Amino acid sequence: MESLSLLLSGVAVIYLIYNNIKTFETLNIRQGIGVGFSFLLTALIGFVAIYYGGNWLIGQIASGWLRMPLFILIVVIVIGGLRYLLHKLFERISGGVFHS
Repeated sequence: MESLSLLLSGVAVIYLIYNNIKTFETLNIRQGIGVGFSFLLTALIGFVAIYYGGNWLIGQIASGWLRMPLFILIVVIVIGGLRYLLHKLFERISGGVFHS
């Protein structure tokens, strides 16, 4: 199951890059590195927040039936916040090439 999840994530990233190749071609080298670094850093922050922070918070809850909905809520909040942050970073780094 883990390898399937990793494979699907890789396919999703490749698909997104392929669909936005024209946008990436308009960026200069410095902007491209900034966008790539921002993406990797945001993914790392999300992983740490969900894996360590989310599991720690869920571990504090004694009620078994409440754990899964709260964990899903934590994941949604973290991904939503990081998506907003990544959008703003991309917009600033690229000079408006990545816009809404």
